[in-house]
Amino acid sequence: MTPLPAVGLLEGRAGLRPSVAADLDGEDLVLDGAGRVTRLRGLPVPVREHLAGNGATVGDDLPDEARRAADALLGRLAHLATNRLTLAEHEVMRHEGTTRATGYTPHPPSDDDVVRLDRFALLRSREDQLVLECPRSVHRFVLTSPEARSLAAEVAVPRRVGDLPTLPGGLAAAELLGHWAGAGLLERADADGTFRSDTDEVLRQWDFHDLLMHSRSRSGRWDEPLGALSPHRGLVDPLPAVTDPRPECARVVALPDPPPWSGGLSLADAVRQRRSVRDYADAPVTLVELATFLHRSFRDRARFDPPVGSAEESKVSRPYPSGGGLYEHELYLTVRRCDGLDPGVYHYDALRHRLELVDDDPEPARAMLAVAAAATGHPSSPDVLLTLTARFQRMSWRYRSIAYANVLRTTGAIYQTMYLVATDLDLAPCALGNGDADLSARVLGLDWLRESSVGDFVLGRRDAADVVAGEPLAGWTVLGSGDPD
Repeated sequence: MTPLPAVGLLEGRAGLRPSVAADLDGEDLVLDGAGRVTRLRGLPVPVREHLAGNGATVGDDLPDEARRAADALLGRLAHLATNRLTLAEHEVMRHEGTTRATGYTPHPPSDDDVVRLDRFALLRSREDQLVLECPRSVHRFVLTSPEARSLAAEVAVPRRVGDLPTLPGGLAAAELLGHWAGAGLLERADADGTFRSDTDEVLRQWDFHDLLMHSRSRSGRWDEPLGALSPHRGLVDPLPAVTDPRPECARVVALPDPPPWSGGLSLADAVRQRRSVRDYADAPVTLVELATFLHRSFRDRARFDPPVGSAEESKVSRPYPSGGGLYEHELYLTVRRCDGLDPGVYHYDALRHRLELVDDDPEPARAMLAVAAAATGHPSSPDVLLTLTARFQRMSWRYRSIAYANVLRTTGAIYQTMYLVATDLDLAPCALGNGDADLSARVLGLDWLRESSVGDFVLGRRDAADVVAGEPLAGWTVLGSGDPD
């Protein structure tokens, strides 16, 4: 990592991040940080000894050739390296690159410039320090000094640079702002007073939380540990694959076994005919149809219990794919009408193929169904609302950075599985784009941080007057079937 160029009174010094442990093992340098251990061989003796003894900074006591070698090494280890920006040995802030392309050129603004933090910038606490970062940038700054933290608060709203106070030690605000601007975390207003992130046709269509999650849940722009790292192994027990029966449930409804799966639609026909249906027949869905739908789309079809003392996790298998085979989802049903089943809110026991009554009070069910009807854009309530929840720690015990993204990916796989099964059963299916997480947590008796709704699906009986699934509605043109000749 090449030291950052000086801007005014600030001086940049490269080194290892404070969170990285550097130790010698014979002639190797072993770095432990960012969730992984890196062993470096063949380093020049002065470089490895210096980094092991004084990794926080590549100091002036290194010969020029060794210093260049150390800087080049840190450039290849961007996820472990930092640049300390100092004022007369006082650290003002630290720069960290989140990719190997860590370089930037500071661009100090003029006194007449109006600046603010990028619309997507965020400040968060990390290891007892305030961190400034932005999903549009591959740089972050650790604000280790009061002056850096106060300046970040000042430019959270548009400010004329010349009106900002001089920082302690005679440090001009423009010197710090130049680093943030060069790294893409600070915006200058255009002549008309607008900022690009507010007016650009692409940026204005991104919501803050969407862009943040997109940038953080895939590798390439992010230096935090990512993947199946089991970060809590040995510290926290993993959640079991199968939940215990709900002890507080007032009643258990044994579901009938489905009829033999023979005849019906082919997979090709089910895929071709699949579509969302929001209008329902006068007659309700039956208990046999509902039980068959649940059995074919969500049941536990196999179970693995590891041997006593094994480090392996318990597992189940279901009809849909799940990230890491963890199957963290649970399924709840809010039943308005079903021939053979009383109205109420139920939990589906996927192992035992039965329903556990959660609440038979009509008011909570009515509230859940009203939210679902609003999400479909149709006034009629569905026969059955299926609420998908996730036991988050089942996934986050295994995965870093991508746990919630994996939950949503699996939710999509469940949606498609439910669509295809419902299409084969000639039911009216529709996945919903929104649900009320707080309402469902209250109704279902869940701790929002442990288990919460992540998807909703409504089901009913298809109206006989409805067009055949897959046939075009008004204004639509059927394209090539894609069937082989």
